[in-house]
Amino acid sequence: MSSVLPDAQPFVKCPGGKRRLAAQIIERMPAQIERYVEPFLGGGAVFFELANQSRLHKTELILLGDRDEDLIKLYEAVRTDPKALWRNALRVSQRIMSTISYEHERQLWNEVPRCRTPARHLALRYNGYNGLWRVARKGTMNVAWCKELGDRIPPLERYEAASWALKNTHLVARNFPAYTEGGWNGKPIMRPGTVVYIDPPYVGGWTNYTKHGFSTAEQIELMQCCSAWSQMGAHVIYSQSGKEEARELLAAHWPDGIVHTTDARRSINRDGSGRGNVAELVVTSCMK
Repeated sequence: MSSVLPDAQPFVKCPGGKRRLAAQIIERMPAQIERYVEPFLGGGAVFFELANQSRLHKTELILLGDRDEDLIKLYEAVRTDPKALWRNALRVSQRIMSTISYEHERQLWNEVPRCRTPARHLALRYNGYNGLWRVARKGTMNVAWCKELGDRIPPLERYEAASWALKNTHLVARNFPAYTEGGWNGKPIMRPGTVVYIDPPYVGGWTNYTKHGFSTAEQIELMQCCSAWSQMGAHVIYSQSGKEEARELLAAHWPDGIVHTTDARRSINRDGSGRGNVAELVVTSCMK
């Protein structure tokens, strides 16, 4: 391992990732973070930036979750042994030389349980179109091969830096309602001193990151949870697209949320009108 690691950064690509907005989002957090909770981890851009700024070194609980169990297993592999993960993913990636070889590795992932490993997960992400992950309703990953990606797997140092950032975290595969009644060491998760950052799929956007998707009913339930968590004393920060539909849902289901509007640069969107600079909402439970 290099004596000086680079800053930690996301090692998977997610549409709507917050690398460009992370600083703005963190500015809306209190100076002291006793507990940090992120139920929609995705690429983890905000968490990694908090780690780079040493904002979490005195935090008693860092709870990172996602509904996607395979994504959580990938994070666990990065945290536990980044070198082994990187080497194994590189081996898989080096076998992918054509559409046929890519589809063979994808088939192994979809149909052979023992082949559903974090290393194959990582290799498929870096060899799939746009580096993305998409799942059909039957639970099969169905992204096509991308032969123009160039270097498939980033250098080992990226995973070592991410492993360093993740070393004191708790990783959980659970859906967001579980955090309302959930506890940790005999205490509620959502209480004064808790900072919770929410970055769900966008209203009206692509939601097939897992076979479950993310329905409008779930968007509404999540907004209601944000309201409940803030009433329990948590400092809630929530990201969402700036679409009028999202604004209307927020007004109806989290009327006390304070809406801030900013611009984000988006290069990935199935709708061309969603690329370039687009309006983004950052909703908070207090004025900061």
